[in-house]
Amino acid sequence: MGQQCVECVQQGAKSVRQVKPLQQVRAWITWALIAVNVLVYTATVSDGVGGDVTGSQLFRELVLYLPWVAQGELWRTVTTGFLHLGLMHIAVNMLSLAMIGPGLERAFGGQRYAAIYGTALLGSSAAAMWLSPNAVVAGASGAIYGLLGAALVLSLRERLNPQTIIIVLLLNIGLSISLPGISLAGHMGGLLFGVLSAGALLYYREVCRGIGMPDLARKASTPWVLAAVVAALSVALIMAKVLAYAG
Repeated sequence: MGQQCVECVQQGAKSVRQVKPLQQVRAWITWALIAVNVLVYTATVSDGVGGDVTGSQLFRELVLYLPWVAQGELWRTVTTGFLHLGLMHIAVNMLSLAMIGPGLERAFGGQRYAAIYGTALLGSSAAAMWLSPNAVVAGASGAIYGLLGAALVLSLRERLNPQTIIIVLLLNIGLSISLPGISLAGHMGGLLFGVLSAGALLYYREVCRGIGMPDLARKASTPWVLAAVVAALSVALIMAKVLAYAG
């Protein structure tokens, strides 16, 4: 995926301000996410029986399982994204995040990147709750699928060739379908909400024109409002499933 390094921006008729090239911007959020995932995994291994995280009390307190969420333990829809079932599981996910995340964080900026990641995580949990209500779900892969979706939206916005991203997505979807024990619903939910969140942040002008309110596109808050609507949709889906299950 191509990156454009902006060297300066116009500040007036006669002056320009130099800015850092994208490759020099630190991807703090990506590395913080990796660090938290590793710390949580280490804690669950230490708390488990013989290295089995499923025997960990901490794991049971944080994992996504609809009956427990329906008891009011809504934090599980977020904390599940920081749990992993084994060394290979976390290694693959963190390697993927390290490869995908920094470039996207630099391209979107830290705040927008965090918003996309968080929304994709919630969307992943919502999809898993609706489509796999009896499953115990753990892992960062739903949010990572969301980043892949955001990368696809970004490539289309910048008129770059999306072929590589599409191939990677198709390969990963194929693995999600063919391998046992993988939450396909969670992956697809993360992908969908990553696309929607990135679309809200990058295509807000087109959205405003589409709803007949082009003047809204001039407001700096508009992309954030649209992204918040997408995030609210993921929360609404979670709450709807909780209420349906409890009722």
